[in-house]
Amino acid sequence: MGTPELRHLVALDILNTRFRQSGRPSQYQRTQSELLLTALNEAWAPFLGLRPGNGTRFALETQIGQEGATLLKSVAVGYGGLQWVKEGGNLRRLALPREALWEHSWLEPMSIFRFLGALATFRELESPPLLRMWACDFASAAMVMRTRLELAGETEMPVWRMGKAGIIYCLAVNTFWAPVMPKLDPDVVTLARVIDADHPHQVRERLRAARSAYYAAFAGWGIPERAIRTMNANTMKLTWDGAFSRARVRI
Repeated sequence: MGTPELRHLVALDILNTRFRQSGRPSQYQRTQSELLLTALNEAWAPFLGLRPGNGTRFALETQIGQEGATLLKSVAVGYGGLQWVKEGGNLRRLALPREALWEHSWLEPMSIFRFLGALATFRELESPPLLRMWACDFASAAMVMRTRLELAGETEMPVWRMGKAGIIYCLAVNTFWAPVMPKLDPDVVTLARVIDADHPHQVRERLRAARSAYYAAFAGWGIPERAIRTMNANTMKLTWDGAFSRARVRI
């Protein structure tokens, strides 16, 4: 899972697992979802870590395929921040939007989903390689959330009981699973105000750019947009778990 594209292929596999030769599909989905969340948290450690990366497989340069990737924009830091950086602190962490940084907790792996959703106004996403990484990982985290919702079997609109995470999920759905030519939905701007009340239109445009980068990433591998849409559009919950349960009921 060392690159965003590979992580997303894992997310697609988790979402589309309906049958297993052995073991319950639901258990496989839960286990793999936890592993993917761990990978997503580690993948963004170059920004979230207190210290700069140490050359692991999740080094930013490895993930985005760009040698010597550094912050392209200047970062305004106070005296305390400057001293912290001089003592070995991670400058990339200081560059993150504060609202996004507050969403993340190492004790809550699923918080990476809220972090990525709140990252839309991050200036460094103007870099095409980093935009591609963010788009793929945001979509992957959203697929983990979608898988969990399907496994929960909720029927009373659980998304609207998820608070800010539910709003971010709605934005992810509109970004990555909407029709090929989505309508200019004014509700997108309304929802975007939750991420940044002062720049909702900027959030909407960044999400549009994420959609383009998302499909372009796989087009570069020769995987057409229609193939990705076919895989991520499958929301049927038909697994061996459910099939066997129904059979036992009939008996």
